[in-house]
Amino acid sequence: MKISTLATAALAATAALMPTTLAMFRFDCFNNLVVDRVDPIVSPGEASGHLHAISGGNGFSMNADGAAMKASTCTSCPIGADLSAYWVPQLYVKFKNGSGYGLVESHQIVYNEPRPTGDE
Repeated sequence: MKISTLATAALAATAALMPTTLAMFRFDCFNNLVVDRVDPIVSPGEASGHLHAISGGNGFSMNADGAAMKASTCTSCPIGADLSAYWVPQLYVKFKNGSGYGLVESHQIVYNEPRPTGDE
């Protein structure tokens, strides 16, 4: 009986730590809108400190917010109703001699996990 009570308590403690739902989706975006020094979250209205490869809704800009993205008229991603924007740092190859080049991304794999942000 003692082992059963301990097992039940351990199971209850583990369950309490787990989220009640896992709402996420994954898809591939095969086309970038642009590669530019833009990041409306970290540096709104200003040039970002580095380049980003940007995919998604065409409402993306230096000042884009939820309302601007909802006003998008098209997307570079496969889910037409998803007008969100997705951006990642531009990747480079640099050689020992100092030369290099930016990698051309063929697509982005997007994972979306809802988190409260206060934005739309």
